Amino acid sequence: MTTPDGWRGATELTPEREAERLAATGIVGYRQDRDQLHHCLHHKPAPANRCADFHAVTADALDHRAICVHWDCGRDLLATAAITTQEQPR
Repeated sequence: MTTPDGWRGATELTPEREAERLAATGIVGYRQDRDQLHHCLHHKPAPANRCADFHAVTADALDHRAICVHWDCGRDLLATAAITTQEQPR
């Protein structure tokens, strides 16, 4: 169940406009400190806790595929970055 403030479990469901705004800054998603888990811009992880501390990440900071671990997603953060870059006006 999604709460009125946009949270579903430990994930904030980010509105499309906000995801687009973040993508325009070069951010492609969120990476766990241990570099094992990733979330896309549409599924912002809950604020830090003992198990998983996530931070915004750019495509340049990723050296391998990064798949969103949200149960209903599976986006490749690097593929999303390539699409966003192509859509930018020149």
